[in-house]
Amino acid sequence: MRDPIDGGNDPTVSPRLPSDAGKEQIKLTATYMNGIAVGLALVGGLSIPSSIALNATAGHEQIFAACVSLFSFGLSPYIHMRAKQWLRRLDG
Repeated sequence: MRDPIDGGNDPTVSPRLPSDAGKEQIKLTATYMNGIAVGLALVGGLSIPSSIALNATAGHEQIFAACVSLFSFGLSPYIHMRAKQWLRRLDG
């Protein structure tokens, strides 16, 4: 499916600027994605792993906590970068 704002992969279609409503939708999408990124970093990267690590008696739980933390901290910046890509659409 072709994106109506940037013309998709068709080089013959010139990009057009989004309407005011389209710009607000882009801003809201980017804000939502950044909120998800922050929540993932805080809950998945800090809260759950630290809770497991502090209360764990076996080594498996601590390894699981480390994996969850690394995954969350790795995914959070990726989501943030995708949100920045959405905002770049406003530059037109």
